[in-house]
Amino acid sequence: VSRRSQQQPVTPSTQVYLGDTLGELSALYGAGSVAYVGGSLVPLGGHNVLEPAALGKPVLCGPSLENFSDVAEPLLAAKALTVVDSPEALAGTLAEHIACPQRARQAGEAGQAVIEAHRGALSRTLDGLGRYL
Repeated sequence: VSRRSQQQPVTPSTQVYLGDTLGELSALYGAGSVAYVGGSLVPLGGHNVLEPAALGKPVLCGPSLENFSDVAEPLLAAKALTVVDSPEALAGTLAEHIACPQRARQAGEAGQAVIEAHRGALSRTLDGLGRYL
């Protein structure tokens, strides 16, 4: 495991890179095959599950999704987002996604489909509000 915050290098033997500093997640999500979205195994409310889903990555997170519950629901329904309840369950689910790349690809494609289906939501909302202003 290499941690960004500790300036540990990524070497050919690095199996896990922990991006734990600000401003790097978008690039890291693109490089990975599965994304774990933090702040969700503990009662912090979670982080944005849309970013890795938009990049076609299967998304794993913990049960604390209060900050993003509205956007998590369609991803859960599409099986693009998997909620785990412990670090052990996270490790097991991550291993399953790595062992079955077809399943991981299907979850990633389902996430992209959800994102595409909701594209333009802000414009539609503003258009609807404009009728009343």
